[in-house]
Amino acid sequence: MPVAWSEELLDYAPAPPSPASRASTVESLDTSKLPFSLQSNPLANASLPSIILAYWMQPIVSLGSDRVLELQDMWPICPSDSCEALEARFRRVYEPQGQHIFGIPPVAMAYAKTFRAELTTVLIGSVVYVVALGLQSYVAQALLEFLNDKENIFHISSGYWLLAMMTLSSLVAVCTVNYVFFTTSRIAANLRSLTMSLVFDKSLRLSSAARQEFSTGDVLTLMSVDAERVFTGMLQSPWHVIGPLAFVVSIVMIGVLLDFYAALAGIVVLVLVMTISTKQADRIAHLQRLLLEVIDERVKVTSEALQGIRVMKYYSWEESLAQRVEKLRAREMSLLRRFHSYQVINTVMLFLTPTFLSGVTLGVYVLIRHTLTIIEAFTLIAMVNICRTALFQLPQAISGFCKAKISLARIDAFLSSDEVATQQQLLPRTSEEDDDTSTNKSPLLSTACDVDNGSIRRGNISVRDANFQWPLTSRAGEIVVVTPALSEEQVSAALESSLESPLSSWEAKAGVELSAEVSPVNATHNASEGFRLEGVNLEVQRGSLVMIVGKVGAGKSSLISALLGEMPRTSG
Repeated sequence: MPVAWSEELLDYAPAPPSPASRASTVESLDTSKLPFSLQSNPLANASLPSIILAYWMQPIVSLGSDRVLELQDMWPICPSDSCEALEARFRRVYEPQGQHIFGIPPVAMAYAKTFRAELTTVLIGSVVYVVALGLQSYVAQALLEFLNDKENIFHISSGYWLLAMMTLSSLVAVCTVNYVFFTTSRIAANLRSLTMSLVFDKSLRLSSAARQEFSTGDVLTLMSVDAERVFTGMLQSPWHVIGPLAFVVSIVMIGVLLDFYAALAGIVVLVLVMTISTKQADRIAHLQRLLLEVIDERVKVTSEALQGIRVMKYYSWEESLAQRVEKLRAREMSLLRRFHSYQVINTVMLFLTPTFLSGVTLGVYVLIRHTLTIIEAFTLIAMVNICRTALFQLPQAISGFCKAKISLARIDAFLSSDEVATQQQLLPRTSEEDDDTSTNKSPLLSTACDVDNGSIRRGNISVRDANFQWPLTSRAGEIVVVTPALSEEQVSAALESSLESPLSSWEAKAGVELSAEVSPVNATHNASEGFRLEGVNLEVQRGSLVMIVGKVGAGKSSLISALLGEMPRTSG
């Protein structure tokens, strides 16, 4: 008998699509209707004309003209610009212990090799830009000669062709400089991301002893201030090529088209200005180095204060911290005033250099020729204008280069540092210590040895009359001990309570032998010698659960570092 299906049974919800059908559904969607965040970045496949004319940005420009852009309207980053891809390219060419060529740190050489192709494009584009500017001066002179019914250097009798040449040279100059700075901006952004990624990865691999060489303020400054200065230095780097090249082209054209002595006077002005500017740049770099040291110290103090804010409030250290930060801030402001004073003087001098150059060359030309036509005057102004923009931007580029050079040296010192610090013999060894093989030369984590006719089994820890001290070059010397170590009675009480815990009782029933003998540790601090632990005696058997109890500054972390072999042992 056939079953009669009711309308309620026929009205059912369809099952969800299978993974295969869902994938086919997504593939069948029109990608042009998806938000930009789900589409691939068009820059990855953009052609050279599209990049030069910025046509690849047209979709997002059109969308931005209709409404306010949101996060989902941003394209994802190009795969070649990701930190993983950049770091892989960097590590293939980076040599941490490489030689400093002309004072350039290895990390800077590795950066240059990583972006070798992009930097070559920037260099070629800068040369093309200066050549196009020089061609404009020739065309401007030809136009003036054409308007005065004179024969021009191109021997072109049609003004339309001269206008077409002027338009073409201007278009080439504008498009080239835009492409140069677009490529430079992309390199600079990638350098900043790469620097932050490298510093972060390195900080995670540092051991406790190796981390003593770099404070929290150092790492934060490397990832923020130094990475930003590398970005700024790279962003302004084309002017280091365009500026000197524009000077040379301008002086050569003045000598060829006008007068040799006028060009020689211009060379004297430029050499004098560049000499003074170089001296100023050295002073600025020195002040910048001092300023970074003060900033590191200020960031370190404030960061550690925020991390231990509860302890600071408990001991009422707010006023002391405020005085210390105020002292650092006053020194920082003093250096900033001197730094900006030198920078303003350098900027104003280079800003006025085109005016001085025009006046000197025109004056020398008039003194020699005793006449100056309109064509010659406008041609000379056009030639001087070749280096005008470069002279305006060069002071900022020099300042950015000085900052980036210091930051790259700091980054290289951090990346090339040892991840696991080696043991250092701090105190001179005596002949008795050299002959005693059961103390100084015995390992802290014993495997099988006899101490006082007692056998130490494998996996046990035995420390007898040992002294430990951080090296004088370590940042551990800056630790301030605020409270003494625990007394012997407090240590015994804490040890007994830990051995009587339920966990210890359970392990004892399971057949694990628990035994720990510890004597009070004397943690002292001397500014001239550094933080040290004296008279450490510790016996811990395998499988034991031991708790180290002590007040702030008692030396708990240093004791762990000593047991791990990170804090150098001086005796015992």
